[in-house]
Amino acid sequence: MLEHPMHLLPTGVYTMHCGQIGSPQRAHEMFVSTLSRGHVAARESMTRFTRIYRINKMLVLYYPAISCISMLITVIAVATAYLIGSVPSSYLVAKWVGGIDIRTYGSGNVGASNISTHVGKVWILPVVLFDVFAKGWIPVYIVGDRMLGLGDATEALVALAAVAGHNWPVFLKFSGGRAISVAIGALGAFATPLIVLFGTLPVIMALATPWRDSGIWWLVTVALMPVWAWLMVGHDATLYFCVGFAVLMVLRRATSGGITWQRVVLNRIVFDRDIADRDQWVHRRPNSRG
Repeated sequence: MLEHPMHLLPTGVYTMHCGQIGSPQRAHEMFVSTLSRGHVAARESMTRFTRIYRINKMLVLYYPAISCISMLITVIAVATAYLIGSVPSSYLVAKWVGGIDIRTYGSGNVGASNISTHVGKVWILPVVLFDVFAKGWIPVYIVGDRMLGLGDATEALVALAAVAGHNWPVFLKFSGGRAISVAIGALGAFATPLIVLFGTLPVIMALATPWRDSGIWWLVTVALMPVWAWLMVGHDATLYFCVGFAVLMVLRRATSGGITWQRVVLNRIVFDRDIADRDQWVHRRPNSRG
């Protein structure tokens, strides 16, 4: 039987192998077990371990370059998600179908709800499908574990970039929508059950209450999303996204125009409009601003 004290083993081989096995003691036991089977087994084993060492050494040597490439891919993914989110689907449909600038009608929101009121309910479907899949689902799915696998933080950043693009689109001088459909698409890409709560609770509550105002229920739901994500999901990307989306929603509502702080708090953030009368706000036209 061969004698093979630990100090005779190549340091780099032993260290790298320990990292793969899990502990130095376990790695040494495997060395002992393998080498004790004879010179041929020992030579094959050492060749394999040396190969592992060289591969790991190469990874360490080129890690800065790999890290820079990964960061560059992340930046490109986030920028692309923002630009895709900036595509104003509601604005384009309103222009092509109704010949109007949807920003001057109703809530001024470049989104499906305003399209429904001033262009036609039939046009909600293409707008929602584009926002859900092209803006929300596809970018997050591509950078997720099932494709590029860029990590939880990158997934959340890409989703939030798409939301930011929808809310503040570069193609419309940063005047956009509320990104509810985009958020639904992103949650779908995260494969989280929260998509059911997020997509149905505000609608159910709006229909169940006498005033039928969904604005406040969307706010309540979005505020609760981080808590639900923490308790139910256990997926860091989902939690990061829910927190970020809540912040972006409040910012979008609060920065819709220049009115007093009191009205911002009461109307914009809570009810998502500038005036108290919902019907007057929803059916507002360019020559009847409230």
